[in-house]
Parts: sequence; structure tokens; C-alpha cells
Amino acid sequence: MAKSWFRVMLMLCLSALLTLPAWSVDPTKRIHQYAHTAWRTSEGIFDSPPTAFAQTKDGYLWIGSASSLLRFDGVRFVKFTDAQGTKLASNSVFSLLTDRDGSLWIGTSLGLSHLKDGVLTNLTSSRAGIRGIAQDDAGAIWVARANMLDPGGGALCKVEGDALQCFGPAQGVQMPFAATVVCDHEGNVWLGGAQTYTRWNPKSQTVYAPETFKNNADNAAIGAMGIAPNGHVLVGMTKTGPEVGLQEIIDGQPHPYGPIEGLNSEKDILANVIHADAHGALWLGTQAGIIRVYKGVVDRYELTDGLSGPYVMDLFEDQEGDLWVITTEGIDRFRDLPVTSFGVPDGMASEISHSVLADRSGRLLVADGFRLSILQNNGIITAEQDKVISGKGQVPMVFQAADGSFWMSAANQLYRYDRGKLLTIARPKDAPPNTETKGLAEDRDGDIYALQGLNPDLWKVRKGIATRVVTSPELPPAHTMTMDHQGTLWFGLASGKLARLRGTSLDFIEVEPPGKPHSFIRQVTARDDTILSSSTFGLMVYKDGKTTYLGKTAGLPCESIFSFTFDLSGNLWMTSACGTMEVSGQEWQAWRSGTRTSVTPRVLDGLDGARFANYPTIHAADVTLDGKVWFATGAELQMVDPANLAINTIVPQVHIERVLADGTSMDAGRSSRLPPLTRQLQIDYTATSLSLPQRVLFRYKLEGHDKDWQSVGTRREAFYNDLKPGTYRFTVLACNNFGLWNEVGSSITFTVAPAWFQTRWFMVMCAFLVGLLLYGLYWLRVRQLRKHLQIQYETRLEERTRVARDLHDTLLQTIQGTKLVAEEALLGGNDSAQLRNIVARIHDWLSRAVIEGRAALTALRTESSAGDLVEKFRSAAEECCEGSAMTLRFETSGVPMELGADVTEEIFRIGYEAIRNSVAHSGGSLLEVQLVYGKVFKLRVRDNGIGFDADASSGRVSGHYGIEGMKERAAGLGGVLSVRSLPGSGTEISLTKTIG
Repeated sequence: MAKSWFRVMLMLCLSALLTLPAWSVDPTKRIHQYAHTAWRTSEGIFDSPPTAFAQTKDGYLWIGSASSLLRFDGVRFVKFTDAQGTKLASNSVFSLLTDRDGSLWIGTSLGLSHLKDGVLTNLTSSRAGIRGIAQDDAGAIWVARANMLDPGGGALCKVEGDALQCFGPAQGVQMPFAATVVCDHEGNVWLGGAQTYTRWNPKSQTVYAPETFKNNADNAAIGAMGIAPNGHVLVGMTKTGPEVGLQEIIDGQPHPYGPIEGLNSEKDILANVIHADAHGALWLGTQAGIIRVYKGVVDRYELTDGLSGPYVMDLFEDQEGDLWVITTEGIDRFRDLPVTSFGVPDGMASEISHSVLADRSGRLLVADGFRLSILQNNGIITAEQDKVISGKGQVPMVFQAADGSFWMSAANQLYRYDRGKLLTIARPKDAPPNTETKGLAEDRDGDIYALQGLNPDLWKVRKGIATRVVTSPELPPAHTMTMDHQGTLWFGLASGKLARLRGTSLDFIEVEPPGKPHSFIRQVTARDDTILSSSTFGLMVYKDGKTTYLGKTAGLPCESIFSFTFDLSGNLWMTSACGTMEVSGQEWQAWRSGTRTSVTPRVLDGLDGARFANYPTIHAADVTLDGKVWFATGAELQMVDPANLAINTIVPQVHIERVLADGTSMDAGRSSRLPPLTRQLQIDYTATSLSLPQRVLFRYKLEGHDKDWQSVGTRREAFYNDLKPGTYRFTVLACNNFGLWNEVGSSITFTVAPAWFQTRWFMVMCAFLVGLLLYGLYWLRVRQLRKHLQIQYETRLEERTRVARDLHDTLLQTIQGTKLVAEEALLGGNDSAQLRNIVARIHDWLSRAVIEGRAALTALRTESSAGDLVEKFRSAAEECCEGSAMTLRFETSGVPMELGADVTEEIFRIGYEAIRNSVAHSGGSLLEVQLVYGKVFKLRVRDNGIGFDADASSGRVSGHYGIEGMKERAAGLGGVLSVRSLPGSGTEISLTKTIG
């Protein structure tokens, strides 16, 4: 909650700041020194020629034309359409005015409209063209009307609520129509018509009727009216001549504006627009271009200078201080530049600058190669040529000595120039020919040192006489020279090294990074106890035998430095391949001392007016006494005023203009609900920074989707695909061309509706069904485990039952028989023969018990499988018949096959039980075992023993469980067990099971 209130308060503060008047373009510069951009009707941007300008508090620029009303954000021109469907009184727009409350008044050919907070209202009035709109100091809106289609009313009207209160002849407004209106600071409304212009207020009126317009009927006599910087009313008329042209109302009487040198207000000016800027400069839009008057200096900008058209229709300053102009051929914008260029239009001898020198009187001397231009700052910087030097030949550089004299070379000749007198310095007799001075310096004794570059040579001039100090080949080719505070001369050599001359000792210093190609040293400067030089690898700093480079690794965007200097505040300025750079004095000192490893330079590039030419220059940077920094670039002379940099301090207002869901436009002004299954979402946004939209940067974040802010550069659209159902908040921020961010930005909240299968109830139902399914699977698994445990239990129980049955039917019976024999022995006498017979019988019974016990153990331990079922049956039958009187007959028919481990085991248990019972109880002489393989598997065990009554033996008879157990096993594996036997005729047990 607190964060939301903070956003609201910050937005209100920003809005208030944005409505304050901006600092307009610098009037001390020539108009052509501003950055100029033109949008021409020939480019197809406008349906019809534009007519009027205004800017609302949201930062949008509004442009009226004969066919539409356009909104401009610096990049896109968009035709206005009201969100509620309300239409303008007419699409033909004559005039526009921004109210102090930030709303827009629109004067059309059929009435007045008002756009406030996105709501368009057409004021009720008689149908008429609204030619002019003005606002007085009390905030009232006044309009000038023409082409009135309905009778009644008057040429002047005041806005009262949603209607117009008009004033005509009965109220002192005598003109049939009005073309322009302006309000002065004394409560008067000034109105211009066909033959007259009028000062009007409810109590008194003054009518001015120039004789020239006496017979004027349909055409307007007054082209423009405005307030001059001194508060006087200015009247621009549509004809020139006595008492017309541009008139200034002084004490109620018209007077020709001026006098101003270079401006004849009655002969030269047909003003259509009159505007006074915040600096006090007067701007006139005329039928022949723009005229600016500032401190008595007149400057013009016309079609031949690049204006889109000759006839100026409107002139306007936006919130960022840029000047906008409407002509009959398009729109022009003039923007102040941090870097100002000077050329021939400013009085320079040429567009080329090779060297600059700021002299001790505050002037700037510029050598262009052949002439010497001198610039002075008298409010507006002006340049003129020195006639004494001009024509002497090529002038590569100029140097000022301590006595105020100037030293320079021209046509291989060295000169001393002082107070208009030129003294030629005779060349040393043995000096090489065709020398060119590359550097000049002065020692403490006032001697001048001149470095000759073409044929390396160093001269010393004392009392007007030049002598050679160091000659070639001792001195290699050098491009530049300086002298430090100890009197040591330093040279920048063509090889990229430094050379140092102390007395007569010349030392060479390797300063280039190892493995790097030779650098081109353009400038060497001694500052304090440090030597600085420009190089290909950055700014080289040499001190106490140690070399460091201020280059890319230290934060510079590029390393090729052309020239450098320090301004009056100690800030370092450099020209480079990527523009003009400034490093603050604090950062420079911190980097030099090693307390920081990098700097953050301010970079002024081509969009800021910086220009450069890759041309050798000498002493190409200097600072004049007024603090301005000057650069000779090999092309235009350039200047930066650190104290008055043209920096845009207005943060851009950010707007979300459109939301598209799968190509369908949604309402971007309030919370939106997007349809289910929206595949692609596009959000169009903008920032109304009109000054330099190419540098407006954006970042945005979609809360609920993006984890961090997305930096997208200059892109003005955001795209999202396949957003999940939910509520999202999209926020976009923007910065202006100087990196000032609007941290509030613009936001929109929207909801992506869920499809039926994405709703909560569907999710709950799915979760319930999944839970139910899991429970069902769990239940089935429990049942399966229970069944498995039951089978295991039944199997164990069955095994226990079988073991109990076997023990009861065999071993226990034998033991019981043995017990009876032993009891007989105990009851018998001492007959040894009888005792012997009893012991023999006990032996037989115990032997049988051993055999039966071993058989039971074998049955427990024996395992069978499908592969050895036949062999196991054969072995089991042979084992059981061993020691008995029975003969075994074993047969198989068909091809043995795999029956499954469980089935095979059960079959084996049934067969083994039948074989064992036959051997143990039948008393027969023949045992037949037969296995038949086929679609029906059959096991048959038959003997020729005593037999028994099979019907009477069904169930558990006499404690015997063999037949019952075999039937249970047969039923468990899905087979059928049959028992056929009669007393005295043997027994046959057969098992059948269908296979497959």
C-alpha cells in the first residue's frame, strides 16, 4: 500500500515538473548551429499541409492540418480518434492551444473542441471557423472567429463552460471576422481583422485602422499578434510600408519595431507568427523563413538554409526547449547541441580548422592552414580574419609568448606578430630547406624554441636571431613538442616514442605497449610533473619513468585520441574516433592516484553535434577565459561550454498506447481481461521525449512472469507468448537522451482468462479423479497382495496338510506297528526264538519307517520344472519301486512341452503321490506310469494290486488324506483327477489338463 502511494506522489511531482516552462534553445548560437530535422509533406507523412502546433501535459505533440489532427511521440505520427467515438467539430484544424491545466483546445473550420483527460467535447456555438485561440492571465480562453455560417454572435468569443459567449458590434467588436487573437498582461484582448485591429476589454476599446487596409475586404490585414520580451504588444501585418509591417504598441500607439541593425520592420517583415522565448529572444515566422532577434543581433534561417518551406505557418517551443516550425511544406525541429560547430556562416575564413589558441585577452585564434581567424564572445560569438597574416601562406599553428606576442610559421618562414606588426625571423644559415614548424615553446629566459618537422631540426630564437640547437639525424622526425616547468623539452616522435632534451642531452623513451604497432602521437602536453600525449592506445601518461594508458581498459569507449585539454574546473576533455569525451576532474585525479581503476566518461557523439576528421592537427584543443573548450578537428571548429551544456533535464513521460491479444486491440487505459488461450500478446508503448527519440531507452517487467527488468533498448513493443491464466501487471520505464530515467513509468494490469479446462473447478475435479484413480490402484494392489499372501498361505497350509497326511499314512503307521510288535515282546515269555522273530519284525518295521521318512523328505526337497518332468517322474518311480517286488513300466507319448513352473510342480506332486501310494499300499506286482502330451495333457498311474472301493474311499476315510489331497491339487491347477479301483482288481489314477 505504501509503495502504491509513493508511486502516485512521484508521478504527481513529475507531472508538475513537466508542465514547467523549459529552457529554450541557446540564443547566443546561430540558428544553423542547432540540430535541424525536417519532416516534409513530399515524404508522404501528412495528408495535407500542417497548420498549427500544441503540446499537452502528457508530452504528446499535436499537429493540426486541413484534413486531420495528428499526435506525435517523436517517432510516430498517429491520427487522432476519440476512444468514445466523439468526432471533432471538423477535421480541418485551424488553430491549437494548450490550456494551463494541460488540456488541448482545438479550433476547426466549424467550431471549437476541447480534449481533456482523454475526453473530447465540442462546444455549442454558431458554426464558424476558429482562427485563433488565446488564454489570458486569469485562465480564460478567448477565440477569434471567421467564416461564420450562422447569423448572430461576433468575431470575438470567450469560453463559458461548454459554450461560447460571443461579442459583436454591440460590445465594441466592430470587425466582421477575426484572424488572430492575443491577450496582454493588462487584461486586454487584442484582435486582428480584415481592415483593423482592436484592443478590447469590457470597459474600453481602441480600434486601429491602418490606411493601407482601408479597402481590404476578405483578406486578413493582421498576420500575427504577440507579446514582445519587454511586454509590449507586437502586430505583424500582411503588407509592408509606412505604418505597417511589424508594429510595436507603445503607450497605446503603434511604432515600427526597432530600430535594429539589419532589420527594417516596415519593409522586410511579413510576420505570420510572433513568439518570445524564455531567454528573451524574439522569434518571427514570416513569409520568407525565420527571423530571430536577440540583444540587437538578427539571425535568419530560410529555404536556402534547409527550412522545409519558405512560408512559416506556426512556431512553437516544446517542454524540452526544442523549437518547432510549421511551413507550407512540412515541419522543422531545431534542437540545441552540446557541441557547437563554427564555419563560414559564422565569419570563419573556411570550414577547416587545424590549430586553436586561446590568447590572454579571451580571444580564440584559429589557423585553418592559410588564414588566421579570430573569434570574440560579445554575447554572440563572431569571427573575423586577420588581414596581416592572411595571404602569407600555410599557417599550421600559432603560439603566444609571455610578452603577448604571437609566433607562427607560413610558407616555411617563422614570424613574430605583435600589435599588428609582423617580424620575419631569419632562418639559420645552415638550416635545411623546406622546413615546417610543428611546435613552439618558450623557456624561462624568453627564448623561443621552434621544432621543424619535415626535415627534423630544432631552432632557438633569442633577440630575433635563430640558431640550430639539435639537428638531424640526432633528432628523429617529430610531430609535436612541449616544455615542462623545469625547462625540459619533450618531443612526440613519428616512431611513437617520446624524446627528452635536457640541456644538450637528448634521451629517447619507449612508451608504447609491448607488441603494439607504432602509435601516431598528435599532441604532447606537460601538466604539473606529468607528460601527457595522445596516442592510438588512449591518453598516455608518463611520470617518473612509468607509463600508463587511459584507454578501453580504464573505461573509455575507444582509444584513438586526437587532442585533449583541461577546462577551468580541472575536467579532462578529449576528442576521439567515437566523439568528444569528458572525464571529471575528481575521476581523473582518482585514476591518476590509483584509487580507482576506471573512469565513467561523458561521451558526446554525432547526435550531440561532435564532428571529427582523421587529419593531422597541431595544438588542436584549448580553453578560453570564459571557460569554453575549443577543438580544431581538421574539419569544422567545435566548441563545448561545460558550464552551459545543452542537457535535457526533462524525464520522458511513458505511455502504454495499445494492447493486442492475438491481433485484437484491447483497452490499454484500464484493466483488461484477455480471452482464454491467448497465444500472442503485444503491448505497444512510447515515451514522449521529442528532442532525441533515437536515444530514448526502455526497460519493462511483467509481474507474474518476468523475474527481472528486461532492457530492450529503443524498441517500443513488448511480446509475450502463451501466458498462463492469471493476473499480470506490466510496467515500462524510459530514459531521455541524457540517461535521465522516469522511474514511475506507466503500468497496466490485465487478466488472462482461463479456458474451461484451466479453471479451478476443473483442476479440483482433475485432482479428485487422480486421487480416486490412485486410491483404486492402491486398492487393486492391496487386493493383489492379499491374494498373493492368501495363495502363499494356502500353499503352505497345503504343504503342511500333505506332510501331515504323509506322516500319518506312512511313517506314523509304521511306528505304530513297531510299537505293537514291541508291546508283544514285552508281554511275551523268555522264548528266544519268539524274541528273535519279534526283533526281526521290529527291524522290518523300522526299515520301512526309514524308507518312508526318506521318501517324505525327498518329496519336500524335490523340485520340478517343465524341462525335466519326464525324467523326474522316471527317477521318482524307479526310486519308489526300488526294494519292492513291483515291476515298473514307464511310457511317454507326444512331444514334451513347457507347462509352466507352477503347473509342472503340481503335476509332479500329484503323480509322485499316486506312485508312492501304489508302491506302499497296492501289494501288486506291476506299476504303470504314462505321460501323454498333446492339446490335453494326461498322467496315468495304474497298478495290479488289491484295489479298494473308490466310492467308499471318497473323502477323508480312516484318517487317509492322499486321494483328497490329489483332488485338491488337480482342482487348483484346473485339471481333473479320476480314481478307478475295485477290491481285487487294482487301481488307476489319471489326471487330465487342457493345454493352451
